[in-house]
Amino acid sequence: MPTYGRIEEFKFENNFEEYTERLEEYFLANEIDDDDKKRSIFLTVCGEKTYSLLRNLCAPAKPNTKTFDNLKEVLTDHLRPKPLIIAERYKFHQRKQESHEKVRDYLANLRKLADTCQFNAFLEEALRDRLVCGLYSKTIQRKLLSESELDLKKAFEIAVGIEAAEKETNEFRNEVSTTHKVTMRLSECYRCGKSGHNADSCFIRIQDVTSAKEIGHIKENSGWEVFTVKTCRTSDNKELKLDVKIEDVDYVMELDTGAAVSIIGEKTTKVLFKYQVTKEQCQIEHLYRRDPITPRPIPYALRDKVADEIKRLEKQGILEKIKFSEWGAPIVPVMKPDGSAYQQLLLCENSRNLVTINTHLGLYRYTRLPFGAASSPAIFQEFMDKVLEGLDGVGCILDDLIITGKSDEEHLKNLELVLKRVSEYGLRLKKSKCSLMKSEVEYFAFIVNKDGIQPSPKKWKLC
Repeated sequence: MPTYGRIEEFKFENNFEEYTERLEEYFLANEIDDDDKKRSIFLTVCGEKTYSLLRNLCAPAKPNTKTFDNLKEVLTDHLRPKPLIIAERYKFHQRKQESHEKVRDYLANLRKLADTCQFNAFLEEALRDRLVCGLYSKTIQRKLLSESELDLKKAFEIAVGIEAAEKETNEFRNEVSTTHKVTMRLSECYRCGKSGHNADSCFIRIQDVTSAKEIGHIKENSGWEVFTVKTCRTSDNKELKLDVKIEDVDYVMELDTGAAVSIIGEKTTKVLFKYQVTKEQCQIEHLYRRDPITPRPIPYALRDKVADEIKRLEKQGILEKIKFSEWGAPIVPVMKPDGSAYQQLLLCENSRNLVTINTHLGLYRYTRLPFGAASSPAIFQEFMDKVLEGLDGVGCILDDLIITGKSDEEHLKNLELVLKRVSEYGLRLKKSKCSLMKSEVEYFAFIVNKDGIQPSPKKWKLC
């Protein structure tokens, strides 16, 4: 009598319930009804480790004294203990469709998880709810949520249909995008004589190569000697570093195949080598990382006004245009009727680079103390305190002065002394912002008069 199929030994990482189901089908296909024969076949094919485990579980009895069903029950209770329903349902409700997982496979995996959840009569509803809530595609999910009467069968059919349509659409788009693909071969660059790039993007374009006597050209035979240091390959994206010897000094340098020369910093040179390098020996004065400092977009309606103001400040010497800078801050234009008093304080040369601004017209740096720097208020306040030091009847908060006296004569005397001191320091006052001989003034958030100091009504209100 022929034998149908083959049953391999059981492995503990596999599912024992599935193994016994296949074994039952094997018995059915080969018309094996005798229980003793079923037990003997099982003990023969189950494998050495499984048989050893059965002996321990059945001790002191031997496995061959048990029925086939007894052996199945003993192993099932040991390998698959009764699960906690709440834990199994938690895993079921946490299951979501993976990005690469098909809807059919997702539902099949949900059914497998639901097997231990004991949903019983509510199985179809639980599968439907988890299918809809766990879908990866928001398009399919929105469609299913819009259906008024939705069971598991209908939800599955709609989801599979939309999934197939999306796949065909994506494939069609890919075909269309590659239908007219054209491969262009770049001709030889007339600047450097090499191929693989356009002349406009050639690194020689903006260099003044003295050997060629022209900007943007290089002599065919530059006379540079080529040294082969080392040949290496790498599969990752990390930088390539090589061990090189310079003036009998071992040094590790990064390999840059696109650079004509390798550069060592001045500090490193002083540490490693005996001789000193002066700036006259170097053709490069500044090296900066090309981290872009992007200017902040300016509303179109303000572009001309901002440009005019920048040109005005440049003409007055408050701003000066530069080509590069280690620092740079984008500007935020605020329309004001007048300028800032801070700009009357000159900055030293070393401080000017720290207040570089990046505008749509390029880089500019302030020659005078700007209003927007974080330290400007404290610096200006300290300066004004020195200017007014020793004077009576005067108060100062930044660029706002208040002068008073017990009588008009004392008031005028104090005013004259303040104006004289301000003139000695070269400061200028705007006449339109001065109020003279007033019985009451608003100073910051307060009203100052003969009765004392009160909060300004403009700065507070009852709610």
